[in-house]
Amino acid sequence: MSASETSQSQRSTSQRSRRLPSKRTLYLLFLVFLLVAYWIFVWQMERIVVQPEDLPLSILQIVPAWGLNFATIFLPRVLRHFIPILLGWLLAYEIATNLVYHLYNLPDREKARGFLRRLRDPRLSRGATVIASPSDLEAKRLESARLRVGGPGRIVLPIGHAAVTEINGRYYRVIGPGEHALDRFEYVHTLYDLRPQDRTDPEVRLRSREGLEIVTEVSVTFRVRAPDMVPSVQQPYPYDHDTLREITYSQTNLPGGKTSDWQTEALGAVKGALTATIGSFSLNELLQDEQTEIGAHLTISRSVERAAKIKLREKGIDLMRVRIGGFHFPDDVTDLHIQYWRSYWDSQKRRTLAEGDAVAEEEMELARADAGIELFKAIAEGMAQAHQQGYQGTFAEIIAIRSIEAMEKMALESEGEVPLPAQLMPRLQLLQNQLQVASDLGGSYPAHFTEMPYEDHDAISDDDGPDSAD
Repeated sequence: MSASETSQSQRSTSQRSRRLPSKRTLYLLFLVFLLVAYWIFVWQMERIVVQPEDLPLSILQIVPAWGLNFATIFLPRVLRHFIPILLGWLLAYEIATNLVYHLYNLPDREKARGFLRRLRDPRLSRGATVIASPSDLEAKRLESARLRVGGPGRIVLPIGHAAVTEINGRYYRVIGPGEHALDRFEYVHTLYDLRPQDRTDPEVRLRSREGLEIVTEVSVTFRVRAPDMVPSVQQPYPYDHDTLREITYSQTNLPGGKTSDWQTEALGAVKGALTATIGSFSLNELLQDEQTEIGAHLTISRSVERAAKIKLREKGIDLMRVRIGGFHFPDDVTDLHIQYWRSYWDSQKRRTLAEGDAVAEEEMELARADAGIELFKAIAEGMAQAHQQGYQGTFAEIIAIRSIEAMEKMALESEGEVPLPAQLMPRLQLLQNQLQVASDLGGSYPAHFTEMPYEDHDAISDDDGPDSAD
């Protein structure tokens, strides 16, 4: 059975019970009986007897003797015994008023007397308390006893509002817009605005993936989760009793005596999802997005709205829209960002230079290895050719000549990359000529051994002769 059905059954039971004598009626009858019994007792205790001979004959002709004896019940000698009872009743009433005034911290004793009158007879309630909005509820509790303590009494809820009530600290029912009669000690616990709500935090501080601070504005639109009902004239803002009850008793106590209600919960869920999402983006990506106004900002908005909507749906809140402003950065964060990128690009430059030096060193090592291999190949080919052509000279001469030819070739290949000494090539040619002359004195080389690799090998200056001789 839902909450609305429960409250309806309670009200129908109360209406049926009014047809029968209530406990209050029986109690009043018992008090009247005690009062009459006490009056008769004090009357008999006074022993007032009217003698007929003491009264005029005209009175006796109108009122019989027994009637005169009964009229003595209203004599001051009898009524004086009601003075202690009257004083006791007045004293008890003032004590009860003072107790209610201090117990419930009411604004004044007149409010306490009105509350006692309504407790004695709910029909004595005059007027109805109008609750305008949830923000006015706590302020009006200070002025109204029926909101501070509870019923009996009447309250009026505006269109688009609903309230959750309690009795003795326990859930009682949910009441919608309109005028309602509160039962005894029925307390309005929470008032809800069923219309879409909008909350904004103009300064939400976040941190990027590098840990740099970011400031933005967050705005959310939400409402109490509505059932699958079509709005009507009688109920333009549908609501669910179980959802309101769930939201009411899911509040969280925060430090400083504050309470997290469903409105702060909606904004807090969006801010939490935004914090987690922003942490996965670098500051450079956010800055590029600020220039293009597309990309990361749209991705962040959709991701935050999707995550927050799922979380709030479980708590009875429908998230309708999330708006995230542009990303701004404090001055000190901008300076840190500039220093970060300066150091980043400096490190990238040093890394590139280091990688270039490593590659150059590796290429030089490979060139040296290739030159050595070419040298050995040239020596091996020269020896093989000399052996095939029947050369009778020493192999040392062949190795020397081939080594000089290989060095000349290596020098020519590296001439475009490494500057060579000015006298290197002439000295190598002179050395090769001297080896050939020395070889001609002792024997002849094959034809291809006497060919010079350079067309200008004769263009050796005479000044190089002494140096070469040395």
